[in-house]
Amino acid sequence: MKESRCVRSLCAFVLMLGTGLAFMVTPGAVAETPLVLDWRVIGTGIASCVPSAGIIPTDICTFEGGGPFPGGALGTHIGRGTYVVNVTTGTNVPTILGGNCFTATGSGTVTAASGDKINFNTVGWLCEEGVPASPLQYNGTYRICSPPTLTSLTCPTPGTGRFSAAAGGGSLAATLTSALPASITPPSSTTGVSFFKIDGMINFF
Repeated sequence: MKESRCVRSLCAFVLMLGTGLAFMVTPGAVAETPLVLDWRVIGTGIASCVPSAGIIPTDICTFEGGGPFPGGALGTHIGRGTYVVNVTTGTNVPTILGGNCFTATGSGTVTAASGDKINFNTVGWLCEEGVPASPLQYNGTYRICSPPTLTSLTCPTPGTGRFSAAAGGGSLAATLTSALPASITPPSSTTGVSFFKIDGMINFF
């Protein structure tokens, strides 16, 4: 009787151990687990701001590096790649030094060394750092465009390749050595050197 009870206990332990090991090595379980990772990208290139046509005066500012443009991007999970960000200015708020801060919204793309793309939306402030027509600083946030859902219609273009189902967000900062056309009379396009940084997190399978 005691021997039978012992055998049953031993069998139960072996079965439990086997189940635990099977769970640990199941390929499907590993493959379906998203990687929650820090994501940092730094870059340099050119930037330009162009007055846009329309009843409401706005400016479209572009930060880009790599490919046909000088500079490029270097970051975790992408290697050496390229970047482009486009933001459109909106309402302005005067600063204490006489310059302006403008609300800004837009989108961007980071392309990895493999050619896979990470697309994102961004919103923030584009500010003259001093007096009118002084260099610009952009400080904002980003959200990676996941595959479209009812709650992500404002970000309809997901990434490509291994980033096709990526998600994430964080901070995005950039600078432009030239001034915003709205602060120049008459308004005209401006081009200068840009520095760019993403600091946040990314999930991908």
